[in-house]
Amino acid sequence: MDSSCTSDAELLQLTHDYSQCLNIDMASEIESLEHQTENVLSRLDEFLSIVDKVRGDSTDVRDLVLPQLVAQCETLEPIFDKIDRLGDLVDVVREKVDIAEAEVTKVELHHSRFKKALKNATSYMLKTQTTVPETSEIITPNIQLLNIKNIFIESENHSLSTG
Repeated sequence: MDSSCTSDAELLQLTHDYSQCLNIDMASEIESLEHQTENVLSRLDEFLSIVDKVRGDSTDVRDLVLPQLVAQCETLEPIFDKIDRLGDLVDVVREKVDIAEAEVTKVELHHSRFKKALKNATSYMLKTQTTVPETSEIITPNIQLLNIKNIFIESENHSLSTG
């Protein structure tokens, strides 16, 4: 009987332990859930206030800032047109400078040949005579000087006729 007594006592202890595990304090659980729910609701309120601020700011941007930006862009349009005309002017000046550089290169080439020929001739003459004869007339090329004002007017007329 001793062994059955021990086992009855153990069984009684075991059932008591199980009952303690299944015993739930509902008041503390409810309090914990209420606290967590309040936390979530306060965070939701904060989030909604941020969303409202973003909506207000986007409305302000749409109603106030956007028209100002559009007006500013419209005032910049003539400046953009001038920049385009200046770009055309730069292209015209570049063409004129290229033409002038080509002519200068031709003149330099001709001048260096003439100078070399003159040097050879004078050295030959100095060997044969003691006096140097007068040199022949120097050929000057026809180089047009650039008139920036006329180029700008031509460019402006050209941009107005194309634009």
